[in-house]
Amino acid sequence: MNVKHLFLSFAALWMAGCSPKEQPSHPLLLQAERWVDENCDSAYGYIYNLTDSFSQQADQALYGVLFTEILHKMEIHVGNDSLITASERFFSNNGKGRRWVKAMLHLGITKSRNGETEEAVEWLKKAEQESLQLDDTLKYDVALALGDLNQQENCQVLAKRCYQDAYLLAQQTGSFSRQAHSLCKLIRTSDKDSIPNYIDSSKKLLPRVDKTLQSELLGCLGYWALQKDLQDQARQYLEKAIELFPNDFAALQLGNLFEKEGNIKKACELWFEALNTNEDEVRMAALEKLIPYYKNTETWRALDLSQLLNDLLKKHHSIDQTEHIAALQEQFDQNIIHTKLLKRLAFTLCVIAFLALVILFFFGYHRKKMKQYNKVLSHIGNLQKQLAEQEKAKPLPKEWNLKEALHENNTVHRFHRLADKGKEPQLDDWTELSQITEQYAPGFSRFIHQNGMLSERDTHICLLIKLHFQPSEIAVLIGSSPQTVTNSRVRLLRKIFGEQGGAKDFDEHIREME
Repeated sequence: MNVKHLFLSFAALWMAGCSPKEQPSHPLLLQAERWVDENCDSAYGYIYNLTDSFSQQADQALYGVLFTEILHKMEIHVGNDSLITASERFFSNNGKGRRWVKAMLHLGITKSRNGETEEAVEWLKKAEQESLQLDDTLKYDVALALGDLNQQENCQVLAKRCYQDAYLLAQQTGSFSRQAHSLCKLIRTSDKDSIPNYIDSSKKLLPRVDKTLQSELLGCLGYWALQKDLQDQARQYLEKAIELFPNDFAALQLGNLFEKEGNIKKACELWFEALNTNEDEVRMAALEKLIPYYKNTETWRALDLSQLLNDLLKKHHSIDQTEHIAALQEQFDQNIIHTKLLKRLAFTLCVIAFLALVILFFFGYHRKKMKQYNKVLSHIGNLQKQLAEQEKAKPLPKEWNLKEALHENNTVHRFHRLADKGKEPQLDDWTELSQITEQYAPGFSRFIHQNGMLSERDTHICLLIKLHFQPSEIAVLIGSSPQTVTNSRVRLLRKIFGEQGGAKDFDEHIREME
């Protein structure tokens, strides 16, 4: 009974472990999730009337990811990170995957925009690592967020590298809007000599994107033309950008153009317009332009602007902090490489250990089989030795010696040839054959010649039987028929040995005689 209960307990635990994790099921949330990557406004429409209270934790977690992502894409500041933190924690414990990576991504963006840079680096680098096996769209979002963080912290080299990765990923997704957005980031972070590499691509994308992105591209093209001192071309790009859609970066650059032309009043108006941006980089550049012009005319305004600039500078880190942020990312990458090397080493060691076990197993198996094989060989050797000793101890029949001795004898061969040709031997041939037989079997020779009961014909039959001639050969050699030879052998058995039997019995008696 105890065994049965134990088995049922293990089965219940196994089924609990294999049961599917809780998944979001709210239809509006699932619709918003399908749209959020390509059309943020449509996704916002699905969740606009939803509250942040759901019966299922999975729906609550997905809402937190979607709500935070939509706010970020609308450039709305998210001051409280509790909602997205809860979402990250849920998806980390429930299957991870794409939603978990998105939660880490937007938690990192939230931390970055709230000035918690070190934590932001950690979350974004984790998202980058976990997104490697996922789709290019998500990898693009992560690369762009890392570029923005590095740009914010003045890590220009890292920012440009991230934006380049984002641009390549955007090309792989086939999205013109993503390509345009990443190109704008690249142009604004590149040095004067590198910008021309992206100009042609930017111009090709202009008719393929919406007005917002057209405005961004034109602002960047105007920035490039201003760097090249192409003032007329720069004016066309920048004015067109502002006409299409409000563009604070384009306003800043157009203000710089009016400054070059000596129209300070128009320049200041545009710089003030640029202060409305959410980009601290653009705001600081506009303030740095405005403050010198108001120092001599409106001191109070210059003081207010200086205070605003000081507040922005406090938000941004020193050179030492910039290097620290870059070092944090480099350390994270090194840790990832080190972890991969350790995993690869552990895998290699496991493979080596497995192969060693296999080799040891086969070595033991081979050794066991070799022992059995050697034992069998030893047994066979002993049997062969015993057989050889028995054969050696067993006396060989004397007729074997006779056969061996006469095997190569020319006279015997000549008699076989005569029989084959159907000819009878001459008297001299019989005399020669008798002499040879007397040499190798003297007792037998004396017996057949001293016994007066045997005729010459019977003597010849006994001689040929002793030398193992066939009855058919004997019939030819004595000039008789095979049947007569058979009858003679039966007769001679009774006459010589006094026995009744057949012709073969006679042959055996003759061949046994010495």
